[in-house]
Amino acid sequence: LKDSQIREAIDGCLSVLNENQRQVFYLKEIQDENSEEICNIMEISSSNLRVLLYRAKAYLRECLESKWAL
Repeated sequence: LKDSQIREAIDGCLSVLNENQRQVFYLKEIQDENSEEICNIMEISSSNLRVLLYRAKAYLRECLESKWAL
């Protein structure tokens, strides 16, 4: 797969996430923000952060696997 194809697949999967999941994933995994800062930015608890991040990663994994399933 080309980098552009991979990026397109990731962007497509990210676009389906709800706004909170997308924002948490972006801040944590792309911007490398620490959890405390994300909680402050989004005004959420640390447990809510963990749930949002878990759900975002689980959906992204499922979405990307389905795009590349043979």
